[in-house]
Amino acid sequence: MILRWKCVQEEAETIMNRLIHSSQDPRIIQLGKTINNLRQQMSIFDPKADMNALIQKLEQQEVKLAKLSNAYQHYLNKSNVRMDDLKLMLPPKTAVIELKQYQHVNFKNGEWEEVRLAAALILPNAERIILEDLGPRKDVLAIFEKVRTAKTQQEKTSALKQLYSKLFGIFDKHIAQAKTIYISPDGLTHQIAFSRLILPDGRFWVQRQTLCRIQTSRDLMDQNKKFSNQGTLVAMGGIDFNHFPDVKVTPSDQKTADAATQMTIQRIAKKNESFKPLPFSKKEIQQIAPYYKARWKKTPQLFKGTKASEYQIKHLDAPPHILHLSTHGFYLSSSENRTERPMMLSGLALAGSNLGLKGKKDKGNEDGILFAIEVAGLNLTGTELVVLSACDTGKGSIDYSEGVYGLLRAFRLAGAHEVMMTLWPLYDQSSSEFLSHFYKTWLGKAKMTPSKALRKTQLSFIKQNKNSELWAPYVMVGGKLQ
Repeated sequence: MILRWKCVQEEAETIMNRLIHSSQDPRIIQLGKTINNLRQQMSIFDPKADMNALIQKLEQQEVKLAKLSNAYQHYLNKSNVRMDDLKLMLPPKTAVIELKQYQHVNFKNGEWEEVRLAAALILPNAERIILEDLGPRKDVLAIFEKVRTAKTQQEKTSALKQLYSKLFGIFDKHIAQAKTIYISPDGLTHQIAFSRLILPDGRFWVQRQTLCRIQTSRDLMDQNKKFSNQGTLVAMGGIDFNHFPDVKVTPSDQKTADAATQMTIQRIAKKNESFKPLPFSKKEIQQIAPYYKARWKKTPQLFKGTKASEYQIKHLDAPPHILHLSTHGFYLSSSENRTERPMMLSGLALAGSNLGLKGKKDKGNEDGILFAIEVAGLNLTGTELVVLSACDTGKGSIDYSEGVYGLLRAFRLAGAHEVMMTLWPLYDQSSSEFLSHFYKTWLGKAKMTPSKALRKTQLSFIKQNKNSELWAPYVMVGGKLQ
């Protein structure tokens, strides 16, 4: 059940966006748009809608598309995989842990009972999948809050031990010898930095094995991913938040701001009077560029000042091989207005964003604020890695079945294979130091994966006795079996 339905809406939107962006066949493009439209109609509660008719029409369009597109046929096959299929694919010394929130209905009074957490452990060639109920979500939340509010290192260490024991202790004897563990979080657990949870032996979890985040274990069934051989490293940093770029645009490039966008910008302005300069972000992208050029023999594209604009990122010549964005991120709580679109609640600040907060626009009618919903419309087909060197980039509005509706979801929808992001605010200088070390580690060896490079960088910081607040917020989502 978990494997079949978790994040299924996101996967459907992702494959459609990729087909629409990459296909040269107008029939495939039109069918993709039609299917996306049908799915959107089905996702909106409308008592007058004929749901059976919509489902029938959707299935008819999917059959047509599968006949035209091998990629879509592959997606349909993958969406029907079983846990047994996954077990056979897992290499030795790996493990997959699926976390899932759920609720029971009390049939006596018709009311929902408290939200609980469950976990499934999948081991290669195991006879069965281990399913465990982890108890009420509120118990996990209570421990999580202890970690966040701990006043001493002793209190934090104790809470991190409790959190590991609560979520994964029951599986410890089964996973202790694994080299790589794939974790698919859900709900509250999206916000947990698994790397710094403390094991029974007192070590950080990342010291024992490589930890890889995935959105659903179905991701591991797709091992035929191809990266872009056209693009290069595209990096933005040292951004001028106070001035718009001087760009030449045509009327077709312009966008129209709706009431929802204006309302969200007003909320951002209320929360952040202005986006402050990030002096080390310019140095950051200048440091990583030579590592990329030495490894791939390609000249990186660095955009600084007013050139690091919303218009620029929307008009790249080709999908980048790597996209690195060193800037401010933002996240707004949806609690104030439940009617707001979740993907309008997070985004990134680009050139001129402080003017955008005042209601101004550049010549292309852009406000300098790249919302998650706009990110989802980018063409990142074949992009190997997106690095978000920003504050609060991992947060998003959490839906019961569809996971995080934030920047992570948006970049994955746009086609990025892996996304490296942060779970809490970072200092400009420490972020620059960490990411420079990460790129040097990753690009210095031909067969080094981003996940392994992240772990090596974190281990280096641990060896230097760096505070976990400086290395633990970085998480990598996506990737292949290792």
